[in-house]
Amino acid sequence: MNIGIDIDGVIVDTEKYVRENGAKFFLKEIENDPNLEVSQILSSSKEKNEIFWKNHSVDYNTLAPLRENAREYIKKLHEEGNKIFIISGRKPHEEHQILSKQNYKSTTRNYLLENGIIFDEIVHDEYPKTKAVKRLKIDVMIEDSPICAEGLKEITKIILLDTKANREYESEKVRRANSWTEIYDILKTL
Repeated sequence: MNIGIDIDGVIVDTEKYVRENGAKFFLKEIENDPNLEVSQILSSSKEKNEIFWKNHSVDYNTLAPLRENAREYIKKLHEEGNKIFIISGRKPHEEHQILSKQNYKSTTRNYLLENGIIFDEIVHDEYPKTKAVKRLKIDVMIEDSPICAEGLKEITKIILLDTKANREYESEKVRRANSWTEIYDILKTL
């Protein structure tokens, strides 16, 4: 099976990173409020959010925590003979110019390898992801973005990893999982 996997929010625990670093940066008491989603942790000001990501983009791309059990289940899926394709809309914020496009790609690749994420191919800057999903003949895509899920659900199977930000999204064509254990269990039924 060809499995496509998003990075941010699926492999990387973006919410945990923003929760820990956003609290300090925005001087908010958020640590004890598990119900806040990423957009509520970040500032309502676009300019402040830009400054946050400019100050944290290198750190995020090299040190952000993995989602619980992501490494173990991706490795297991690969060992079982599945092809793993990392398909990400991740790209450098051009106005930040901290990392060049090439350095951004190699930083992302190195982060995944250093964290034991096994993959057959990585596709960057792919948004919308439909071209890559078609080209790579992806059988199932693991996503956290309802926008991406909506755009892909007609061309491949979708597993949406549950986050506070996507709980309102519903579709009969999209399966929802709460963890990498559930993702693996769903994949075993396909």
